[in-house]
Formats: sequence, structure tokens, C-alpha cells
Amino acid sequence: NMAIAAAQAGLVLYHWRKPADAVTTANGLGTLVGLLGPVAIGAGVAAGFGWRPVVLVTVPMSVVMAVVWLRMPASRAMTPRGQSGPTRADPPRGAERTGVLRRSLDQLPAAGWWFLLAMLMGVAIENATTFWALPLMTERTGAGTAVAAAAVAAFIGGMATSRLISWWFTARYPPSLLVIVAFGVTAVGWLALWLATVPPVAILGLAVSGMGCGLLYPFASSIMLSTARGSKDAAQGLVMVALGTAVGVVPFLLGVLADAAGVHTAFLLIPALAAMGAAAAWLGAMKLSPATAPVVQR
Repeated sequence: NMAIAAAQAGLVLYHWRKPADAVTTANGLGTLVGLLGPVAIGAGVAAGFGWRPVVLVTVPMSVVMAVVWLRMPASRAMTPRGQSGPTRADPPRGAERTGVLRRSLDQLPAAGWWFLLAMLMGVAIENATTFWALPLMTERTGAGTAVAAAAVAAFIGGMATSRLISWWFTARYPPSLLVIVAFGVTAVGWLALWLATVPPVAILGLAVSGMGCGLLYPFASSIMLSTARGSKDAAQGLVMVALGTAVGVVPFLLGVLADAAGVHTAFLLIPALAAMGAAAAWLGAMKLSPATAPVVQR
């Protein structure tokens, strides 16, 4: 999370003309790597090894990544404060080059707050689906645990696909509009998953839902960061607080509902979150000014 927080703020600063493209592509590459997780766990369970050996792989991977990260040169947008100067990649606003930036919450306009809420709803849907799609599939379709665990890869694969091809959409439509559309696509995929009684339909629903859900966090957060009038890293701090809240609260809430009414009924929480997120994105789009709206090249 610390790496994501630093990298995302740096991407928005460095790619200030089209921040949504940069943030979404970066998240797409990360999600593409994430495809290996559910597939490997499903294979481990099917082979009789269980999930523990697969999870242990994260330890050497983390060590390797730390070594690679430390050997990488800092980019111009992410050099330590006091060592950086104006560069051609800097945005044309002096506030990003002063070295001492105010971090008060009043630097985030109304549009930023609405897109922060939309981002929170998107992350909540993403994690609730990832956490609970497996028991929903096993209960409704009769799929085995190994098949259901591997099927979650369809959701992650849909996220990776939409993120990696998002540049095609952002070249034609405003990212603020795409956030609203993405909530709609997520809801369509959820409906297919929720109604499914056979594994192929559930997997298709997960893939469609993932394609919509994959755009919600990077688009909404990059728009929110673009609207911040002052420190981007301070605004990124708000993003991480919202992200942590969504991850920590909503899957747990869905679990409480599942205990009370069953996982199938509890999954009705997903379209409610999508409706709230779409409404927040629409209100945020209405508040965007030409000065704060991300650039769209037609």
C-alpha cells in the first residue's frame, strides 16, 4: 500500500496531461500479475497441497521486488523533496514546485470528494466480489472449491483486460463519464453471476463484472487526484484511507449479511454499492470545471 500510494501520486504528477491513462495502465499491469494468484491457489487445492504453499511464495517474491525497487533510479516526479526542480514533465502550476505545500482538506473541491466516494464504492465492490464469489459459486452452481477458486481469475482477468485497453476509451470519452458506465457494466456482470446456476455462466458474469470494476478505482482516484489544488501526496493519503475503509469494512459487512440471510441474498449489497457509486460519479462530473477536468484528446 505504501508503494501504491507513492507511485500513484508520482504517476499523476508526471503524466499530468492524461493521468487516468497512466494510473489505469499501471493498475492493469499489476492486475495482470495478480491473475497468477487464484489460478495457483486453485491448482494447489486440486493437487492436494492446499493453499499454504502457494501463499508462502509471496515471501521470496517480496524480497526480489524490494531488491529490484532499490536499484531503480527515481523518476523526476518522485525525487525526494528538496532535490527536484522544474522539469518539462511538471504541471504548469507553481503549487507543485514550491517544495512546501499545504495539506489541508480544503484543497480538495467538491468534485474530488464525490469521486473519492465513487472510488470507495468501486474498491468495496472489487473486494467484496473477490472475497465472496467463491462461496457463492460453490453454493449456487455446485462447483468444486478448486474450480471456484480458479474461476475468480475470470474476475481479475476482466479487470486486467479493461485496464490495459482503457486508453482506447479515454481517447474518445471523458474519464468521468467512463466511471459511470463502468458501474453499469459491473452491475450487468453481477446480475449474470447472481442468477447463474451453472459454472460457465457464473464465470462469464465474473469476467464482465471484472471488466467494469477494473476501471473504477484507477479512473475515480486519478480524477480525484487531478482535482486536488495543492499537494498530490496529501490527496493520495485520502485515497488510501478510503481504500483501507472499503477493504476493511465492506467484505466483513457482506459476511455478516451472509451469516444472517445467506451469501446469495447478501450479494444484493453489490448493486446497492454500484448505484451509490454511479450517483457519486455523476454528481462529481457535474462539479468538474474545465480547469480541473482531466484532458481528453479526440
